[in-house]
Amino acid sequence: MRVRCLPSIGRPKEVRYRAGILFWYLVDPVRWQHAFHNFNTFIVPLAASLFLPWTTLMFVFVAPNGTIQPGGIFWIALCFVFDLLSYASSGYTNRDRFGVPPTTV
Repeated sequence: MRVRCLPSIGRPKEVRYRAGILFWYLVDPVRWQHAFHNFNTFIVPLAASLFLPWTTLMFVFVAPNGTIQPGGIFWIALCFVFDLLSYASSGYTNRDRFGVPPTTV
């Protein structure tokens, strides 16, 4: 039986980004610990890497010690928009799978 509705965290393209996050964490864990040192749990970085992969990568890249530099806010906001657009585009692409009638103008 084929599953028609995959969750957004399991799309093949998104899996590559998360594999990149995992690889970067395994290569340089100290940078990730310093970037997320304000959170005393692993849940926030894990949730961020699952649901906002581009934003998480840019946050670790721009704020390696946990403080965002003035120019870094632009890059983090841009990656946040990319994350939102990826969710919106997948919703638009899969709109016919859920039985929603097409809108006519």
